[in-house]
Amino acid sequence: MDASSFLKLFGLFLSSIASAVFSSMEMLLNRLRREEVKEIVDKGGSDADRVTDYLRNPRKYLGTAFIIKGCCLVVSTILCFMLFRPIVASPIYGNLISFAIASTLIVLLGEIIPYNYSKNRGPTSVVHAISTLKYTYILLYPLIKPLLWGGNIVIRAFGGTPDGENGMVSEEDLEALQMVADSDEVLEEEEREMIHRIWELPDTIVREIMVPRTEMVCLNVESDIQKVLDVAVESGHSRIPVYEDTIDNIIGVLYVKDLLKCWRDGISQVNLAEIIREPFFVPEVKNVKDLFRELRLSRRHIAIVVDEYGGTAGLVTMEDILEEIVGDIQDEYDLEDRSFQKLDENTYIVDARIDLHEVNEKLEIEMPADEVESIGGLLAELLGRVPDPGDEVEYGGIKFTVLEADERKAIKVRIEVPGKSDEEGDN
Repeated sequence: MDASSFLKLFGLFLSSIASAVFSSMEMLLNRLRREEVKEIVDKGGSDADRVTDYLRNPRKYLGTAFIIKGCCLVVSTILCFMLFRPIVASPIYGNLISFAIASTLIVLLGEIIPYNYSKNRGPTSVVHAISTLKYTYILLYPLIKPLLWGGNIVIRAFGGTPDGENGMVSEEDLEALQMVADSDEVLEEEEREMIHRIWELPDTIVREIMVPRTEMVCLNVESDIQKVLDVAVESGHSRIPVYEDTIDNIIGVLYVKDLLKCWRDGISQVNLAEIIREPFFVPEVKNVKDLFRELRLSRRHIAIVVDEYGGTAGLVTMEDILEEIVGDIQDEYDLEDRSFQKLDENTYIVDARIDLHEVNEKLEIEMPADEVESIGGLLAELLGRVPDPGDEVEYGGIKFTVLEADERKAIKVRIEVPGKSDEEGDN
């Protein structure tokens, strides 16, 4: 055997082994389960950090394994043809033999051996795989990153959704991520809360996060340009629903930037009906997770919420959904959040619109949140009428005082919760 053939054979050996190794790591990560994550996280330390990093960005690790495995298989196939095709005089038989050997290597080293290896491995092998893929990604970043980026372009060209938009992380992976969130040793408090919000998103419906009908900022389609400008400036909104006759008949959404384009083009008299965009309607019981996906894929930012009778119940924006995950988002038009003010250990002033679940969580109390959703709704139910300023209600040992109200609803409420010292004294 000459030196050239020896180098080709050695290259075939190395590429085949590398293919098997990276294929095994890919299968190990794809098989990562909640129990394994719990075992790793319970031990803490750098291993828990590595698993957390993988769960945050699985595409980086799985993409690295897939690309390296694919490159190794291509190299192995080429070397098979270079080594074995010249052995047979007939080019046809030489190609067939080379193809058969290459196919056998691909099946054995790319599937069968990695499959059998990975199914019997434990958490230690998973951690080693994550570490190896992390350093491989760093070392071969100039190769891997462009390939991942190029793959995204091709997927989008065929109408797909890259970067795991259709679920790169499985439900079991999300359970594993929640397990990580439950460990005080790995994530900060804000990160843990964010992960729990993501986990609860599938159980949240639009009605729970929408801006209610009574608080919507809308425009009549007959409004003149001055009225439109006044509403846009005063509200600070960049997208405003437009109705005809009544708010139950939303016919479009005005994008303020479209209005500015008209001004730029020298059009001083604007007919709203000609520049508004088609509205996107959703039922109030729609799942928030599904709505988020639809808004993202359709590149919309606002949806009109309708009730079971087809009337306008409210509106929901992409920002509302994101706030469910990351908490309140304040921009230059938002005032400081005054919906929940703590006066002392036992006294709070809250916005009557605040969700009962949020109050229960913050005050560590239990108020029924099945029939009504807000503090204002609870007071209206207890009083049997629209609350008036000065109304006082005691429920479950908790005292509610209406500080501010209008003819339709309560606006500000003081909540007085019995202190622990009082409770201990009663016992």
